[in-house]
Amino acid sequence: MTVRNGQSHFRNYVLGNFGWKCAVTDLTTSVEAAHITAFSKGGGMTPGNGVALVSWLHKAYDAHAFCIHPLTLTVHVRKICVSF
Repeated sequence: MTVRNGQSHFRNYVLGNFGWKCAVTDLTTSVEAAHITAFSKGGGMTPGNGVALVSWLHKAYDAHAFCIHPLTLTVHVRKICVSF
């Protein structure tokens, strides 16, 4: 696995912003920092481009099972997801 430059700072800022809890479930175990706009699609390592998700929701998010609008932070199920 490749660790991108700034990844640890991104993780700490994002998880800190969400109180080290998943933004969807409020669970505190296995919480990860997810990019709202994918890093590969130009999403930066800024805290505003991150959301705290439990690991299994992070995987579902990356698989496009649901999406998060980058401005409103509302969650949308796959049926209505678009590329933000």
